[in-house]
Amino acid sequence: MLKWIFSTVLAGPVIYPRRKFFVFNESITFTASGGIAPYIFSIVFPIPPTNGGTINPLTGDYTAPPGPTEHDLIIRVTHFNGNTSDSTCYVGTTATITIANGDLEVEAYGPPLANDNVITYTATGGTSSYTWSIIPEQPLNPAYASYIYINEGPGETGNLLFQNPGTFGDWTGYSLFVRCTDTFGNFEQVHLAVYAHIIFTNANETISLEYDETYQFYIAGGKPPYIYSVNGNPSGLITQNGLYTAPGNGATPGNDIINYPVITDSLSYSHAVPIEITTNLNISPDTLQYLETNGTLQFTAIDGIGPYLWQCTGNSIIDVNGLLTADNNPENITVTVTDDEGFTADCSVSVTNFIIIPTSKNVVIDDNFQFSVVGGASPIVYSKISGVRSIKSNG
Repeated sequence: MLKWIFSTVLAGPVIYPRRKFFVFNESITFTASGGIAPYIFSIVFPIPPTNGGTINPLTGDYTAPPGPTEHDLIIRVTHFNGNTSDSTCYVGTTATITIANGDLEVEAYGPPLANDNVITYTATGGTSSYTWSIIPEQPLNPAYASYIYINEGPGETGNLLFQNPGTFGDWTGYSLFVRCTDTFGNFEQVHLAVYAHIIFTNANETISLEYDETYQFYIAGGKPPYIYSVNGNPSGLITQNGLYTAPGNGATPGNDIINYPVITDSLSYSHAVPIEITTNLNISPDTLQYLETNGTLQFTAIDGIGPYLWQCTGNSIIDVNGLLTADNNPENITVTVTDDEGFTADCSVSVTNFIIIPTSKNVVIDDNFQFSVVGGASPIVYSKISGVRSIKSNG
């Protein structure tokens, strides 16, 4: 006798919802389909199950625990033949993720970004295991795209790193979103606007000026409007177009001072550069001098910053101490002294083989004075070319 045996393959049960974030004390009803009822609902994680809340094994009515400890949760449904289906859940304070930093405007690789220009984002809410990502609002120059990134993978913090690509203008006007996503797909994002760090483009090191001297500053980066200011006592003046004027020589006679011009943008980022203001360099004597051929004349540097460099034009020579020795032929020369900051002062000298001594003289009215000459050939005749008094032919 031929017998037929029939069998039915039953599909396993499927629990709903399959994934769920519960806030403390939240209640829902789990359901199931597939398989053959009745279904049995249970808490399989955490252990013991009482830490995961309460569930009615027959109806699927579930209430999350009161907290405060956040944890993973697995709810399981089992039908009569032992097949199961799990719902992967999480119990926490809130499903809403909050990024503490909020929207930011920053300047790349400039203070106050610390730790090599790292912004550390922190988040709360969700499952507390986050993945961080950046979403540019506009394409970044491909040459610099690798210079900004955020750590990826689970973590409570996201460290956004700016690396300096070498020029200060690359970040100007760049913006992006920083996104935090938890294991349930909940996410929050905040906006980040990036500016190049504000700088004086023509003043990255100490500048040396003399009293009353001016200097034009130029800037790049930052977010306008800008404010110029000067720190120092006494301080110079700076206009809002960046023209700086050092204090007058009478401010601290004979003393060098330091000023710090500062540029500050609307984000309160700033850049300062030191200016060393020195007493004006002078030379003595400083008026036209007459010197006989092969004669000598001692020059002296006054103020400025030593050591000093002495130079002269023509064929005459001057030594390191400012002693000028005239050439043996007449010539007109200029003696120049240069200090350690590059400032100069000069004096004109006429070298001649016939010279009256002295070259200038104040004489009291009705008093007498004898002039003499160097060089020349006899007879020597003296004469007056201006004035109301007279001079004898012998001087």
